Amino acid sequence: MNIDKENYYEGQVFRLRSGQAIIEILVAFVLLTFLLSGLVVAGLFAIRNTQYARNRSEANKIASQQLERFRVKRDSGKLADLDECDPVCFIESDLSILKAAKTVGIFTVTSSIDKTPSLGECDLPGSGSVYKVSVNVTWVGSTTHQVSNNTCLTDWR
Repeated sequence: MNIDKENYYEGQVFRLRSGQAIIEILVAFVLLTFLLSGLVVAGLFAIRNTQYARNRSEANKIASQQLERFRVKRDSGKLADLDECDPVCFIESDLSILKAAKTVGIFTVTSSIDKTPSLGECDLPGSGSVYKVSVNVTWVGSTTHQVSNNTCLTDWR
């Protein structure tokens, strides 16, 4: 039996190459799967961070509105009304005082008054009472998030 060595080796090389091609295709498929998974995970993190930034911005806006309502109460000569904010309160848009925390959308707004702030916290010139106003806005995302704004008010008139 006479075997043609040239054709025999070409057949062996072809068999090796066809097996190698399958392995190369599988490796490429696995790498492509990892790449796409990474892109999906990065996209999900970007969406989550965008939502957090949007919620934080809205919480800051709500806290600033509450502080402004406290200032309006003071400026309208109703600083004594703030005594109702013990221990917590919420000032409505019509300036009525709700003696509890309030939920606004996904946010829980809690305002509190410290009538005797410690030395150094509220060193403001003026006569009369000095109040330290704290507004906390919380919301639940992947964890509970909080935005806090504080200011000091005095009867400057």
